[in-house]
Amino acid sequence: MHLELDWRSTVLLVTGVPSVIAAVMAWHCSRERFASVLFIGLQTAWFLLTMPYIIGFSGAYDAYPELTFFPFNTELWLGPLWLLYIRALTARALPERWWMWLLPGTIQTAYYTICFLFLGDAAAKFAFNDRVHEPYIMPFETALGLALVGFAALDSRTRIAQHRRWIESEHSNRERVDLAWLARSGFAIIMLALIWISADAIQAVTERFSYSFTFYIYALVGTVLLVLALEALSKVDVAVPKRAAFIDGDRDVPEPPVSAKIDLDAVERELRRHGWHLDPDLTLSQLARKVGTNKTALSAAINHCTGDNFTSFINRLRVAEVCERLREDKGSQNLLQIAFAAGFGSKATFNRAFKKHTGMAPSAWIRAELT
Repeated sequence: MHLELDWRSTVLLVTGVPSVIAAVMAWHCSRERFASVLFIGLQTAWFLLTMPYIIGFSGAYDAYPELTFFPFNTELWLGPLWLLYIRALTARALPERWWMWLLPGTIQTAYYTICFLFLGDAAAKFAFNDRVHEPYIMPFETALGLALVGFAALDSRTRIAQHRRWIESEHSNRERVDLAWLARSGFAIIMLALIWISADAIQAVTERFSYSFTFYIYALVGTVLLVLALEALSKVDVAVPKRAAFIDGDRDVPEPPVSAKIDLDAVERELRRHGWHLDPDLTLSQLARKVGTNKTALSAAINHCTGDNFTSFINRLRVAEVCERLREDKGSQNLLQIAFAAGFGSKATFNRAFKKHTGMAPSAWIRAELT
């Protein structure tokens, strides 16, 4: 029988193959090695799941019906791999027995492998499919896949939100290590995966959706995964700061309190004298060590005296530095050069912080103060 590469097969290949390649490249260069391994697993699992469509639209199942039950089905891997990927990025250690999350996918792959190897010829496989697989196994498989993806969605959403709040209070350059890109892509992936599994479930019960309709869901999920893989590749030089613990209520273990009252004015003088605030990677922990206290006490002092978090406290000093340099510079340097030299990591962060602490956009402040 003649095989021909269908346009739908081409679309899935164009999204799937580059996603896996980008994930492998990210692993090769990344500072987050273990998380990258999980990410490769996620991309590979999705690519395998699209293979029945890639070869099916090209007529491979008609030409080779013995391919039935080849272990392409990997939906029970998707939720657990996403969940573990987020945890590996945001926590210093995975929970105990984390490998148990991979058992559903392992069992699923083993089931399809056994069926493929030992059921016999195509006729025997079709008979088993009609008697056992579709009536009993497939509904359970679909429901479990939906549950795993749903739980991963809730868990990752909660953890990313908590991690971003922690970054806000702990790091002076939030956007460099922020997981906003991951939150956006992850939300899109999870929503599309839920749509896909729901459509699969409806199809199993009502036969309302066609094989061709499901292709569009797969194409959308594949596109989002490709974007995510390229985003991950662009972040290979960033080591995401990790909380001490994401277990037992997701609270860090508190440090011993410092009995002496912290003089925040003295801390600010030391910051200015040494130029610590100009370091774009300055953290609350680092500053606490430099001034001889702990981060819990220092964070409390900043919040009590200024009403702001650590990021806003440092950015106020950086904005003051930019204003001072602008007055001295008289236009010989580019504004963004000055902002980056003052410790800001991006134009968006600088503009937002400048307006917050001066009440004006940088261009308006320059017109008002320097002209």
